[in-house]
Amino acid sequence: MNSVNMLLFVPIAVAFAGGENTEAELHSRFFLFSYIRSGRKQYLVGKAAGLLVSGGLTAFLAMVFLLVICILRFGQYPSLIDGNYEMAVLVGRTAVSFLRLFLNGAFWALIGGTSAVITKNRYMSYAVPFILYYVLTVFQERYYQKAFFLSPRYWAASIYYNDIFCIAILAVGSFLTALIFMCAIERRLRYA
Repeated sequence: MNSVNMLLFVPIAVAFAGGENTEAELHSRFFLFSYIRSGRKQYLVGKAAGLLVSGGLTAFLAMVFLLVICILRFGQYPSLIDGNYEMAVLVGRTAVSFLRLFLNGAFWALIGGTSAVITKNRYMSYAVPFILYYVLTVFQERYYQKAFFLSPRYWAASIYYNDIFCIAILAVGSFLTALIFMCAIERRLRYA
């Protein structure tokens, strides 16, 4: 769950979970049927929550699938190869890892949805999360080698920080991105 390739894959994959759907809905004016019936506030919260859950579940279910394949193929948990872990510790660490992965997927899906709504281009929801992940990671590696909190790689993997810090960063980032996403949609609705 903490490998560099998997962490690079998350911003790319979760964008397909519906990052462009809100922009397509706003562009086609289908939102007029939805938000009139539910109300503006419920519509905005529903859009943000839907994107948060779909992005988080995409990353979560991908790891569940990978874990099932590893168990079926190798007959044991990948981290039990040395046999030093107790089952309760392993289950606890796996649950925390899945929560961290869910929040990571939710964060990048919200970044994609926000970029699509702001730029009015649904294809930006696919590109911006990957580019932002790459730019932030390279920026931290080149200029601030000791400031690991600047890199999204270390938000998603508890290599230098503990799990609580990583989950807190991703939760706050997801919440703030959801607020920006809702403000961007509301601005588009105001001028529709």
